Amino acid sequence: MTRFLLLALVVFINLMTGCSTLDGRPSVAFFDPAPEMKLKSASHWRTIADDVVGQIAPIAKRDGMPIFVSSQDATTFGRVFASQLRSSLISRGVSLSDTDAGALSLAVLVDEVTHVTIPRYQPGSLTVLSGGVLVVRDAFETANRAINSTAGLLIAGDIIKTINEKNTPPDTEIVMTVKLMNNSRYAIHRTDIYYIDSVDSSLFVKTGKVFPLVGGDSK
Repeated sequence: MTRFLLLALVVFINLMTGCSTLDGRPSVAFFDPAPEMKLKSASHWRTIADDVVGQIAPIAKRDGMPIFVSSQDATTFGRVFASQLRSSLISRGVSLSDTDAGALSLAVLVDEVTHVTIPRYQPGSLTVLSGGVLVVRDAFETANRAINSTAGLLIAGDIIKTINEKNTPPDTEIVMTVKLMNNSRYAIHRTDIYYIDSVDSSLFVKTGKVFPLVGGDSK
């Protein structure tokens, strides 16, 4: 019975938080949240390189031209990814050139997008405000003492916010643009977006090369 009452409180708070005052204005609509991959290791970079080369190799073979892989990006990702592209191209039988003269020129540009968010919720903070040393993992065990008090409501709210926090996407993305040029003509231009951890930013962009959500020119 105690667990049922606590569950009812959780549902009630969730409904209340979802019914914010709109003052007659329409509610906010969001894009369908399609999944977005997160880069966590250099092996993930290699997977992307193989995918890019899978699109590029048929064009190079069709035109009978070697590929010059530009290494203008001095970041760790830029250097490693260029090397991974070369290895993947060679494994697919594509000739490489050390100059862009008479070759298709392959370049990769990376912009970082950081999202400004409100301060992140720290799980357990509402429980602390209740004046007791009650944590989320002990909520059900202590509910028989707290269910009829303000602490019970705070614990239920804590559970909801903790779940939401764990499901919050990272605040940082990279926008990676791959360009394959034949003289001044585009042979390929593709843009992909990936999540990264903020602490990994220096692997992908130079210090200071960070664009706000609406910025970043990758033409």
